[in-house]
Amino acid sequence: MRDLDGAPPLIVHQAEAAGERHPYEVLFRSAHKLLMDSATSEFLFCLEFWAGDAELFREVFAPAVAAVEESLALFLPNCHDLVGISLMLRINHEHQLIMSRRRAPCLDAYLDKVSLTLWPRFKLLLDAQLASIRNAALQTESLQAQPVTRRCAELVSSLQGMHSVGGADGQAEAQADRLRGALFELLGRMAKQLGQRKQRMVFLVNNFEAVLAVLREAAKGEPGCEGAEASPTFLFFNEQLLAQVHLLVDDELADQFNPLITFVQRAEGAYKAAEAGGAPRCTLPQYGPSDAEPVLRDFSVRWQTSLEEIHGSIFSAFGNTQRSLDILQRTLSQLLLFYTRLTGPEGVLVTYCGPEGAALCRSAVPTQTILAEIRRLLHR
Repeated sequence: MRDLDGAPPLIVHQAEAAGERHPYEVLFRSAHKLLMDSATSEFLFCLEFWAGDAELFREVFAPAVAAVEESLALFLPNCHDLVGISLMLRINHEHQLIMSRRRAPCLDAYLDKVSLTLWPRFKLLLDAQLASIRNAALQTESLQAQPVTRRCAELVSSLQGMHSVGGADGQAEAQADRLRGALFELLGRMAKQLGQRKQRMVFLVNNFEAVLAVLREAAKGEPGCEGAEASPTFLFFNEQLLAQVHLLVDDELADQFNPLITFVQRAEGAYKAAEAGGAPRCTLPQYGPSDAEPVLRDFSVRWQTSLEEIHGSIFSAFGNTQRSLDILQRTLSQLLLFYTRLTGPEGVLVTYCGPEGAALCRSAVPTQTILAEIRRLLHR
């Protein structure tokens, strides 16, 4: 696929003597390379020798075109290789561009016919794949990426290079969208089998990450897939991954610091609502220093133990990986943000509770102490 016009075709007798075996798409490309080169040469000769009359060319080349066409017609009904057919569609598309650059329209009708022959088989096989995915009743107790995830992602990535093959109606993009949707639904069904909410989130994070890893691999070395990381499929699964990570961060914090988070959210909402209603800035009942004091006392007693438990929970779920560090950093950063929104210079207590609130903040665990512990955990 790197240089369809420059790479030479297979020499059949040499390949047979060497005992080589090739997939049909390689033979398809080789036969069409020979056909195009011969047709271009003969077409240009006929135009020049017969003063622009191409009828003789059609008569001479009709048997060669028919032979290649017959080979494809015999192969397709027994072909169940969706990736192979997608490659042939792309090869044929590239061949059309090559003939256009040569300004040799002699095979236009034939190459159009090849495309119209391949597309129905491609869609039939893709429909079968989609039905298989949608009807799959897979069960798992593992939270790791599933084999079916990588297989489906590889199939999706193989369609990335077809983005220009579908023509104005965007056939290739539409088929990739269908496959993406089927994979997402399958992972959702598998996640629902897991008992705990956190397990489901970990499962989805691992599997969405696996899909993105496959698409990144394709973007590295395959011509036509260089924009895979900007493709709708990549962006969709990246968005889903970030959403699950966000839920997981919230879940970890709620497990360990629910009193602090709940108080901050409710206090901010109450004070902002009071300001919006035109009330003067003052301490509100239930959200003053006396109400915040037990929350901060509880935090000061167990914040270090809770951070250790968050560290253990995340690394137990994802192992010693970059994903663990990323989620841990997000979780601890979010905790520090909540704590600052309560005790910081612009936090609820200082902003709305006057000197008493400021005094309570000064007696609380210093932000720098928490930040130092966060750094220690991230570099452990």
